[in-house]
Amino acid sequence: MKIEALLDRIIESFTNENFAAELQASKDFYFEMNGRPYEDLHSFESRMNSFLEWFILDKINEKLTKRVIDFLIEDNSHKFTPDEVKELKALDKNIHSIFLTRKIKNNTVKVMDLYSKEKYTVVQDGAKLTMNMDEILTARIVKHDDHYIFTRTYCPHPFEAYKFIKARMKTAKKEGENILDVLFSLNKMSLMWEESRNIDINKIYK
Repeated sequence: MKIEALLDRIIESFTNENFAAELQASKDFYFEMNGRPYEDLHSFESRMNSFLEWFILDKINEKLTKRVIDFLIEDNSHKFTPDEVKELKALDKNIHSIFLTRKIKNNTVKVMDLYSKEKYTVVQDGAKLTMNMDEILTARIVKHDDHYIFTRTYCPHPFEAYKFIKARMKTAKKEGENILDVLFSLNKMSLMWEESRNIDINKIYK
């Protein structure tokens, strides 16, 4: 099973009525921190996917008293095939950051993590990437065989904000800030930019 399909299955299992109250409270918190997108916004679906992946991969689930991904690996690995357990562990080790695209060819893109400065080769199976050179995005990448793949977490940033974002990530790493707090703050700026393209970038990313 592909990692994307496994993640979809997990999301479906942990967003049902048994988790309805926690899901709603988590959604309220997440969109308060990241900004609440309008349904007709171009990136609405990807921002919703970002929330769902955060709910599974990052948030401590109050009912389970641990992250959902930890609950699956530590307490329920016997319910998955060996390949699926491998994929669960890959999801657990996902890299969630802001990336800069550096080189694109067919379905492969070279990206640089603006937090760690590490470079990665990301492949989108079976499709040509629709990204551009020097695109800045909040994303998650997951190790798959000898390369990485993108999950559905995606939040675009204007290239005009590159210097600010680069400096912000450098400061965050130097001072040991919680990377999620930094990403949430920048994602909120991204939403303001996407909803108000006529506002000076420097008045948003500051």
